[in-house]
Amino acid sequence: MWVKPSDLFRPCPDADITDTTCDLTYPSDVTPSHKTWLDNYFAGSHNPWQQTKYPFTGLGYTYDWCSGGTSPVGASEYIVRSGAVAQVIGYTTADVYCAK
Repeated sequence: MWVKPSDLFRPCPDADITDTTCDLTYPSDVTPSHKTWLDNYFAGSHNPWQQTKYPFTGLGYTYDWCSGGTSPVGASEYIVRSGAVAQVIGYTTADVYCAK
């Protein structure tokens, strides 16, 4: 998938897409809109009354469900901003992805 970098952010307190880690606390320059978005995302992800539940680390990565390896760290997470244009250039099945 291709998206303009300016149309991406990380789902963690530090929304910067150019670093390799996510901070656990909000940086001093966090925008109010990002803080509100992330607070709501956390609440929706971990709501005990929600029918469908899914893991959300808040650390900018997904859990590695595939490898059976020693690290739980999987692929990096990015969010495409609302209204952005994303071009799908290919896809793969979960089986093929996990075999990599």
